[in-house]
Amino acid sequence: QILSEMDGLVELHDVFVIGATNRADLVDPALLRPGRFDEIIEIPRPDRQAAEEILRIYLNEELPVQASFEEQSGGHKEAVEALRRFVLDELYGENKWVKVKLDAEAKEAIKTVKRKDIISGAIIEAIVTTAKKNFVKRVILLKKTERKKEGLTMRDLEMAIDEESKEHAITEMYVYEKRQREVFRTGADPMVG
Repeated sequence: QILSEMDGLVELHDVFVIGATNRADLVDPALLRPGRFDEIIEIPRPDRQAAEEILRIYLNEELPVQASFEEQSGGHKEAVEALRRFVLDELYGENKWVKVKLDAEAKEAIKTVKRKDIISGAIIEAIVTTAKKNFVKRVILLKKTERKKEGLTMRDLEMAIDEESKEHAITEMYVYEKRQREVFRTGADPMVG
């Protein structure tokens, strides 16, 4: 459908059609022909500073934080900042690895990858979303009077980081390995136009 739409475009000046994907390996080669999406620009994974900016959007001061952690941190704003630092340390720490089973029947992890090598903005958003779900599941079982003291915790975030890292690591490793094979086979990086 998109090919026929693009082929039917009236030639316009100073108009650019831009497409974006996290899975360039799955893009139909017909889309990459001259006159279509023929220029490929790769956006690198977020570094720690970029991840912090992304976290400020999703792990913001509007979220409830566990009262005891707020008190320990010196206030709500400080507690949210401490949670952000915790997430960044878990994602970008030197010894932070994800163990992945590529075969469901394997008894041990077959491959390991550094968390920072698989992180994307979407994964950071998913981590915060999963942490919020963990919080809700935990709090829903409490009495209403006990709920007011509850909020997001490091444990909620830690569980979310583990879950989302493992979920996305397999796909990210597959893409990376496929790309490396292509570079080895042809001597050219398929992601650079």
